[in-house]
Amino acid sequence: MQNFLEKFHAGGPDAAVVASRSTAQPTFSLDQDYHVQVTIYREDGTDDAAQVNTIKRTAPAAENDNDSASNIKFFTELSPNTSVTVNGRTYVNDAPTRALERNLDVDTGEAESPFYVGPLHRYIVIEVLSQPMFFFRGREDLGFTDKIAG
Repeated sequence: MQNFLEKFHAGGPDAAVVASRSTAQPTFSLDQDYHVQVTIYREDGTDDAAQVNTIKRTAPAAENDNDSASNIKFFTELSPNTSVTVNGRTYVNDAPTRALERNLDVDTGEAESPFYVGPLHRYIVIEVLSQPMFFFRGREDLGFTDKIAG
């Protein structure tokens, strides 16, 4: 628990904290946009990879609001041909990429339009390639015990 509290403190009043099975960074503060790459290595030498971005945005009302922390919102942006499961509900970005729609020879992977899931509230379980990430919006969410998925 102490490690999580330290991460909230380090990230500032508007930060969220994410925990995962990452070997490089199992817990980190989200105090800005963040890119997550998940790679599953198999014994046969093949691997699967997916990426998602966690986007931090301020609602327009926050400019004149004294409680700016309540106006900070986090979203997950899916790359093309990627799926993510959030609290048991799966979202798939199967929209064509710009390069494919323009019949270009090289697919840059750039989405025609962004695919966002969110805003992320309280305690969220995000799964990419069946690998869980645990999102805690605030310190009070570290003790979250309500049922989150059917």
